[in-house]
Amino acid sequence: MDTGLLEGLLDWMSLDVESLRKVSGVGTVRASQLRRSFQAAREKPFHQWLAALGVPPGIDTRTAGEWSVLEGRTLAQWQAIPDVGSVRSEALQAFFGHLEIQRLAQRLQREGVAGFRSAEAGQR
Repeated sequence: MDTGLLEGLLDWMSLDVESLRKVSGVGTVRASQLRRSFQAAREKPFHQWLAALGVPPGIDTRTAGEWSVLEGRTLAQWQAIPDVGSVRSEALQAFFGHLEIQRLAQRLQREGVAGFRSAEAGQR
């Protein structure tokens, strides 16, 4: 953050070894290690990304499906899930409709993270 390389939560995804080497105290070896860690994070399963984004309780994130399905659910569809009442369904709909969360999901889609990919991207 202090170096100005990061402005947003997911900006680390676009850092390459050369950018990382510009950080004081980071050499080629450490920059390569960091880049590998970043790549490993990209490959985490969708349910872990949902948890990292702070999805409210109420859904089984391991079987949640794709982002596009989740963000399109109505209150009634959320309430149709066992143990999801009006309070949880409202929290889930608010989460998936929140502008910052949508912006982060769009970035993850552009980065090709599993679960966020659009149908068109999956067909390429």
